[in-house]
Parts: sequence; structure tokens; C-alpha cells
Amino acid sequence: MKRKINELIMTLMVILFMGCPDPLSPTPNPIASTIIFADGATVTKMLGSGVYTNAVSGVGDGTITYTCGTEATATINASTGAVSLVAAGTTVITASKAATATHAAVAGTYTLTVTALTPSTIVFADGATVSKMLGSGAYTNSVSGVGTGAITYSSGTPGTATINASTGAITLVAAGTTVITASKAATATHAAVTGTYTLTVTALTPSTIVFADGATVSKMLGSGAYTNSVSGVGTGAITYSSGTPGTATINASTGAISLVAAGTTVITASKAATATHAAVAGTYTLTVTALTPSTIVFADGATVSKMLGSGAYTNSVSGVGTGAITYSSGTPGTATINASTGAITLVAAGTTVITASKAATATHAAVAGTYTLTVTALTPSTIVFADGAMVSKMLGSGAYSNTVSGVGTGAITYSSGTPGTASINASTGAITLVAAGTTVITASKAATATHAAVTGTYTLTVTALTPSTIVFADGATVSKMLGSGAYTNLVSGVGTGAITYSSGTPATATINASTGAVTLVAAGTTTITASKAATATHATATSTYTLTITAPTTFQILFDGNEATGGTVPNNPNRYDSGTSVVLPGSDDMVRSGYNFYGWNTQPNGLGNTYEPADIIIIGTADLALFALWLPAASAVPAFWDGFYALENTPATVALSIHDGRIFTRTTGSETQLFPAAAGYGYTSLYSSDICWSWDGAIPQRFARQTDGSILYRDPGHSIVRYVPCITSYYQVSYDLNGGSGDVPVDSYLHTSGETINVTNSSPSYLTKSGYRFTGWNSQANGKGTIYFLLGYSLNTTFAMPASDVVLYAYWTKLLTTGPAGGLIFYDKLEPSDGWQYLEAAPADLASTLPYYRSGFSNTAAVPTLTVDVGQGYTNTQSLVALMGSDTGYAAGACDAYSVNGYDDWFMPSRSELNYLWYNVWGKSLGGFNYSWYWSSSQTNSTKTQAWCLSFNSGSTAGTTSEDQGFTTNHYIRPVRRF
Repeated sequence: MKRKINELIMTLMVILFMGCPDPLSPTPNPIASTIIFADGATVTKMLGSGVYTNAVSGVGDGTITYTCGTEATATINASTGAVSLVAAGTTVITASKAATATHAAVAGTYTLTVTALTPSTIVFADGATVSKMLGSGAYTNSVSGVGTGAITYSSGTPGTATINASTGAITLVAAGTTVITASKAATATHAAVTGTYTLTVTALTPSTIVFADGATVSKMLGSGAYTNSVSGVGTGAITYSSGTPGTATINASTGAISLVAAGTTVITASKAATATHAAVAGTYTLTVTALTPSTIVFADGATVSKMLGSGAYTNSVSGVGTGAITYSSGTPGTATINASTGAITLVAAGTTVITASKAATATHAAVAGTYTLTVTALTPSTIVFADGAMVSKMLGSGAYSNTVSGVGTGAITYSSGTPGTASINASTGAITLVAAGTTVITASKAATATHAAVTGTYTLTVTALTPSTIVFADGATVSKMLGSGAYTNLVSGVGTGAITYSSGTPATATINASTGAVTLVAAGTTTITASKAATATHATATSTYTLTITAPTTFQILFDGNEATGGTVPNNPNRYDSGTSVVLPGSDDMVRSGYNFYGWNTQPNGLGNTYEPADIIIIGTADLALFALWLPAASAVPAFWDGFYALENTPATVALSIHDGRIFTRTTGSETQLFPAAAGYGYTSLYSSDICWSWDGAIPQRFARQTDGSILYRDPGHSIVRYVPCITSYYQVSYDLNGGSGDVPVDSYLHTSGETINVTNSSPSYLTKSGYRFTGWNSQANGKGTIYFLLGYSLNTTFAMPASDVVLYAYWTKLLTTGPAGGLIFYDKLEPSDGWQYLEAAPADLASTLPYYRSGFSNTAAVPTLTVDVGQGYTNTQSLVALMGSDTGYAAGACDAYSVNGYDDWFMPSRSELNYLWYNVWGKSLGGFNYSWYWSSSQTNSTKTQAWCLSFNSGSTAGTTSEDQGFTTNHYIRPVRRF
């Protein structure tokens, strides 16, 4: 800032000078130049801080030259003003600016003071005295201290230690002492300095060699490589040598010795010098001794005898020395030997010398040994037959074996010389006899390791079977009468073979092939053949007898109880001529458990001709077998018979109905049970019909359903009527107590679609349900359907049968409770709808009787239709009040105006509502009703001149007291309300 101000002052002065004319010169005066030093007029610099320039500025652009007043302190470049510091001191620097055409010359100075450098220091890390052992490696005594000048190093005695001039790293050369000098050069801020330390180099430590096994060692030739381990002072590398390589050689690096021959040698170990230890050498004497002799000892000795075929043989070897043993046979034709194992294979009888050669080892010499092996021939085998060499067997006596024994265990095979007489199993020797004759059986025993092969034979004679015979007990000619029953001509004779039978003419007589039982079929003659099979001892045999069957001239009726369980089967011992009439008996005292006797049938299964007791039968040309016909007791008509039937001559009119296991005659709306008609009845399926039957005493009636679906009815007088199906669809009505209990009404009829059905009128006392009272029947279980026989009085007592089954449900009313207005609840429709569920009666009648219409009213045409249903009382009352006004001089008006206990929503009940009131309240002697008539709000005729009322009287009129009365009649009224 100061410099800027000076420049401004100088500029103003020049302007002033230029504006003033020189009175002494005719030309203008030059402008004054100025010199301004950037660092001012006083500057201090440290020696060594480098070249310095105090930059010049100012007015005028003349050339500037520089001079230094004391060049011993600093020199200056005359052109640039660059100052070189020389020594500490002070000097004046002058800058001279030359004049120019416009500016005058000018000179300026500044004083430069040069201060001295900071002293440097050298500090050795290990101090001024260091001792190092020769061979300890390169060494550096690190330098620190003040000043960063470059350091150079030198050694006073290079023969003791040399030093790297740049790094100060020392190489130890020899024992001795040397002075190491470190010279730090001057820097711009610090002066140069020199420092020294004394280095003493000491000599190497002596090395030693110590042999682990000492200086004298003895080893046996062949004992393997040997090393006498070396230890001792010093870690120099060791090399080895042998004085007598012919005795032992040595690995120069490891010292491992290889024994060569018996003798003595000197082993030398030389340890090289290291940085800390001197070199050294040591020796030991090695004596090599000769190998121990080996021996071979044979386990079985030097003489061995083996039988040919006895298998592989080894004469185990032992003895001194562990060298590998190899084997050889002097006579391989007698025995060969495995060269490695010594296992011998016997080849032929004879003698051979076996040699075992044991190889040398590290400790033992090689050796060979022999033994003599004699191979003898096989033992002869023998074959001995258990039954000897001559055997006789009868043909058919079964498989036979002549067991073999004898010397030798070789496998035996068998053969037959004459297979047509007897064959033999080659492996087992089992013989199969084929035909009478003689054959030679050969058994061949194979050679084994110890025994020779051998062959033996025996002669087998096969004899023929003994002849069988057949003897008929009744001889060879037999005569039997047709119908005399089953017949057997018993067989005996020689031989036990199974006997089978046959008939030459089965149309005359058949025979059981196993038992010989003959069934006589027709008059005629047949030959019966008996065939006896061969056995192990006897031959087959065949024989015949002639059977003649004669026709009978009289015939018998044979009765069969056919599974009767008690009593006596009727018996008629008489024989009759053909054409004779015979009356059939009943069952007498014959019975069958669970069945009833119906009559007789020509077949046991009832599918033949049926005859009833007292029927007359005509004797034919053969005996007649009759079987008791049993029908199950108390069997009902099957469901597939169900339906409507008409007489075949009037098919449009139902005359017969079948359902629920029963048969009914039917007229319109009523049925009369026809079957069963008595205590005994049943059902069965016979021949082409299904039959239902019943009887009273011994005279039965019978129904038979034909395959075309028609019904044949035979009445007790044996008259037959035919019924045909006329309606195929029918329906039933059933009653459901809907949670109650009591006697369920039964409608057993079958109904047709459109038929008028009368609803059963059940008394409430017969049906019960806890907490409820029976009040009629409903078409829906929830009471929302149509009500029938409401409270036992004739309301909806019939309906038209739909084309489906109908179920009517008991309609129950909840037992009485008190309503909100203090009256009794007499009706519950089970769930709320249209804003109400219950009907409540007023606590008492109104004070007096009233007419239905208001006095003087005669316009009956204006009377609305007032219905009878539950829920219509309120609507009826409102309609009447709207027509006649709200005065209390007539029944509906009085009910509408009634108020009690804070409730004024009363109305006159409809006929059905009044009926519930009578039934559920008066019927329980409650409510304080008069024994008289009560008005309902319902009309009774289309002319609107009558209204329904109900008598609350007792006795015989109860439940049938609905009656219409003229409008002007006075009756009691009991208001009701709904909620």
C-alpha cells in the first residue's frame, strides 16, 4: 500500500513539472523517474538461502543496472539484480535507472543484511565406539542430527573395514580398528559438519566337529547305508570324504556311507568358515566287517514222499537269514514247483530234487538247500452194491436204487445196458422199471486226488405183474324192474386197482363211473363194464355183466317229505294199474319249520305239476314221485305287484288294488282286504308265475301273477277270475306327527292323481307335544302351508290328490301365556311376518251382546268380502268400521273402540281366529267365556246377509258349532289384538 501511495505522489509531481515551463530553456524539462523496491529498502537474507532479487518498479522505463557495495558479503548481477549471498554481513545494493527521451535518470538503494547458516550436527545411532565380529555381515551405524546436507562416508583403515561413501554400509575385512568419518554438506540453512566413530573388528570364533558315533565305528558289510551324524560349534557347510573308497564310499554332502568291502577307511568331515566361525576338519575310522552266513532248513526234512493226486504241497523253509528264496524242481515231469512260493504240483510217480536258493541280504550271505521228493501212485477205488450183483424187481413196483458204497469218494455215474427194460438216473442211480427183461447196470466212480477211477456192474431182472380179476356179486346176468330204484352189482377179485364203470346203453341204464350204482332209465338191455386199474403188483383187468330192465305192469305213488322237519310222510304202499284214479292225501302230521304245506309237486323245487290235497290223479305207465310243496309262512305280497287292476271285461274300472303286502277289492273311495284272508298265507315263485296264497282250513285261495302283469284269482270254490293292470301311477298320503307323539293316522289306500282325499280327523287328545297343543294338519312342516281339519271342525277337510305322494304334518299351537295387554295368547304363527306373530284375547267379553251391523244399516251391497282365514280379523274389522263408522253400537265398532291396560289396537276375530280362541282358551276352561254364541268378523254367504259365529257351549256341540246367523242377531263379542 505504501508503495502504491509513493507511486501516486511521484506521478502527480511529474505532471506538475510537465505543466511548468522552464524559463531557462527553450525545450520542456524531462519527467523524473522513480525506483521502487518490491521488498522495500531494508532486506535480511540467510546465508545459503539461495539467489535473491528485490524486484524494481516505478516511473520511467530506463535501463536499470545494479551494483553491490560489499561483494564479500554478496554479489549482484548488474543486469538482473539477482543477488548471490557470500558471507554474513551487510551491503548496500544500488539500482540505477538510465534516462530516456521522456524521463530523467534515477538511482535507488536498499540495505541487504546476510545472516550466517545454522550449525549442522551428526549423531551416530550406535555411538562413537562400535565393535563388530569379522564375518558378522554388512553393518551401518545410522546417522541423524540437525541439518539435511548430503552425507558422505570414509574409512580410516580400509584394510580393517571398507565403507560405502553414500550409504555408510561397512564391509568387515579383517580384525583391527578403523575410524569411520561422516561428512554432512552445508545446505541453504545449515553449515557443513563432520563426525567420526571408532570401529573395532574382532576375529572369528573357532568351529568344532563332533561325530555322534565317536571316532571309531564298525559296520557289517550289507547292513545298509550308514551316517555318523556331525554336530559341534559353527554352522559352516560340511563336506565329507573317504580315505579308502574300496572299503566304503561317502556322499560328500550328506555323509551317508555305502559299505563296499570288508576293511578300514578314514572318513573326513570338513566344516567351512562362516561369518562368525572359523573352518575346521574332523575324522573317524570306519571298519567294515564281512556278512553272516545264511542257512536253509526244510520243515519236512530232506526226504519227502507224496501220493499222486493228494493236491498241492509246500515244504516250508526257515533258517538264518532273510534273503528272498527261489525254488526249482530237478525233474518237472515228476513235480513242478512255484519259483516264488515253493508250492509243488504233483505230476507223475517218480523222484525229483527240489532246490531252495536264499539270496544274500545286508547282513547275511546267500545260501542254497535241497530235499528229495518221491511221488507215489493213487490208491485203487472199489464199488460195492448194497443189494449185490443180481437183483430182481417186479414191473410196477416203483422206482428202485441199488445203493453204492466202497473205497474212494469219486463221483459216480450210472447207465443201463438195456433201457427198454429199465432206465436209470445217471446221477442218482434211481431205476425206472419199463418192461419185463434183464439189463446190466453200470456204476462208474471217478478218480480223486487219492484214489483211482473204478467201474462196477449188477444184473437187474424185471418180472411181469400178477394178473388181476373182477368178480360180480350178482353174476354176469342181472334182471331189474324199471322203478325198482338204484342198483349196484358189487365187485370183488384179485388186485386192488381202482375200478371205473360204464354202461353200454345209457338210454336203458346209466351208471356212476366211480361207485357202479346203476340208475334204471327204460326197459331194455345194456352191458355194464368194470375196469380195474393196474397197481404196483397187479395188472389191469376188465369184466362185464348184462343188465336187463323189464317194464312194470303196476305202478306206485311215492311221497317225499322234501325237507320236512317233523311228523310222518304219507305212505301209500298200494300198486295200481295204469289209468286208475287215486285221491291224494294231505300232509297228515308232517311239518316243515317256517313253512306251510300247500300240496304236492312232481319236482322237489316246485317247478313241476302241482296237486292239492284231495285232488284226483290218474295213474300212468310209471311210478309217480310226489314231493311235498312248502311255501314260506306269513310271506306278504311283493312290492312289484303293487298297482290297480280291473276285471279284464271292464278294464276302465278299478276292481283290485295291491299295496303294503296286501290285496284289496276296491270301489270308489274304499277297499276291502281280500288277501290274506286267514291266518295261514304266504308267497312263493313257482314255474311261470309268482303265487300268493291263503287258506281257511283245508280250502285255499290263490293269486298268480302272470308274466304279462295280469293277476289270476282262484277263489276257494276253484273259480278263476282274471284282472289286468289299469293304472300304472298311484300315490299315497301319509301323516307326520312333526315332533309330537301318539297314534299316527294311516291312509293305506293307493290314490290316483285328481282323486278327492278325505283328511283324517284326529282327536287332539290322541296326539301330544311338550309345550304345544295339536290344532290340525298342515301341508308344510313349518305350518306355512294349507291347514286341514282346523281344530277338528270341518275346515279344509279334503284336497285333490296331486301326481305325487303327499305328507301332512301335525300343526301345533304353543300353550297359553299372558300377552302384553293382560289377555291370553291363543295363537302363534311360529315366526313374525306382516308385523305380527301372536294373537292375544281381551281379558274379558264386552259388557253386553251386540248386533253384527249398526242399527238401521241396510245397504248390504256395500259390505266388503270378509274372509275366514287367520290374519284376516283385523282387515275385516277395519273394512266394517270404514263402512259403518266408529260408534260402539255394533260388534266391529265396539271391538275397534275397545281399550284396556293402555292398548287400543283391538279388532273382531275372523272365523278361524275365533275357532282358535275357542279351542285353545275355552277348551282349557280359561278366559271366562259365556256358554253362548260369539260373533266373528267373517261372512258366510255370497249374498252378504249372514256372518259366521261360534258357540262357546260345552258337551256334544263343542267342535261342530260353527253356524251362520243373520246380521241383526245379538251375540257376545271378545276383542283380540295382534303383536
